[in-house]
Amino acid sequence: MKRSLLVSTTKPIYKTRTYSRTVALVDFLRNNVKQLDKSVVFTNKTISLSDWIKQYLKPLTAEYKLDDFTELSIGVSQSLPFLDAYVEPLIHAFYVSKIQKRYYDLCISTSGGGMRAVFLKKIGGTGFHVHEDHDYGPAWATDIVRRTYATLFEKYMILNADIVISVSRTLAEIRRKWGATKVYTIPNGVDTKLFGKAVHLRLKNRPKNTLVYCGDIRHEWGVDLLLRAVDKVRKRRSIKLLLVGPCEDANIKRLIHKLALTDNVLYLGTVPHTQLPYIFSQAVIGVAPYRRGFTAEYGDPLKIKEYLSSGLAVLSTKVGEIPSFLSKAGGGICVEPDVDELSDAIIQLLDEPKLLKEMSESGRNYVNKYFDWNHLFKEEMKTISRECVFNVV
Repeated sequence: MKRSLLVSTTKPIYKTRTYSRTVALVDFLRNNVKQLDKSVVFTNKTISLSDWIKQYLKPLTAEYKLDDFTELSIGVSQSLPFLDAYVEPLIHAFYVSKIQKRYYDLCISTSGGGMRAVFLKKIGGTGFHVHEDHDYGPAWATDIVRRTYATLFEKYMILNADIVISVSRTLAEIRRKWGATKVYTIPNGVDTKLFGKAVHLRLKNRPKNTLVYCGDIRHEWGVDLLLRAVDKVRKRRSIKLLLVGPCEDANIKRLIHKLALTDNVLYLGTVPHTQLPYIFSQAVIGVAPYRRGFTAEYGDPLKIKEYLSSGLAVLSTKVGEIPSFLSKAGGGICVEPDVDELSDAIIQLLDEPKLLKEMSESGRNYVNKYFDWNHLFKEEMKTISRECVFNVV
């Protein structure tokens, strides 16, 4: 008997601004899991109550095929947090299960998509719920009320999943303290074949004195610290920084102009994920200057493994599990999230090309051996298969 699979997430697959574990998971499922009928449900965010009401006159706003996947687009309101968190997922679950009469043997949820999966399980729309645990939501909260709300929301999702797949030991330990009993740790990975292209391209480009930062360009990720560090370094040596990713933080843009960094910083904006190896090949150091107190302290940043797989030495900060990981990989160094320490580390790395080469080779070999997405997701599917009684792969 052919069984069915639902992936419940919060962002349109292949339409997100940046690559994510969810996109990598769906890619893997499309290419490797052939014995299941597969669907993806995501949210299509709207902005007003009237739009929200209109969406529910026809809850599924779009349905189309992606190979053997069916994507279902469902409207969600950004302006009504309670509806966004609880009421809408309940309506989604009821509509799919009771109106459309769909049943899924297995539901894998990510992020806020977990609440829809919880309700779907409770009303009989799925037989087994796996929650992929990527981030610690309360870390984004700006006050105790929001933090309490975020904690209760996330805790409810975690405790109502049949099993939880956490991307870090830190997250897994938090979930166990909350009372979750079946928690597994499977870290983030990288498309080693894709990012391996950067190594060959770099041999042609022969970049010097160039750093790259890839991801959301914002204060929380320490990009302002990096810019101030570059400002200090350029007074002592040649340096160039490539910024890749969405920038909605006006303060960051103002800081670039305030420090007169336009000759040293090149902002490339958001680019397709497949173009990152070409950009990475034009640099020698990948930077991840995280601040403490945000989600990087709990999760497993994708960018660091992509940097390493592309042959970049990594400069990061002593946040979360990053120092331990880089120490095992031998692919970079960690400093305090501080302008002076970042600038000193940049100069140290740029002044020692032999060290850069050693880090590049060591980090790339380590990541390619242990953190290829296909290898990690095969392990995840084996874990799920043991728990839900039927074979997923």
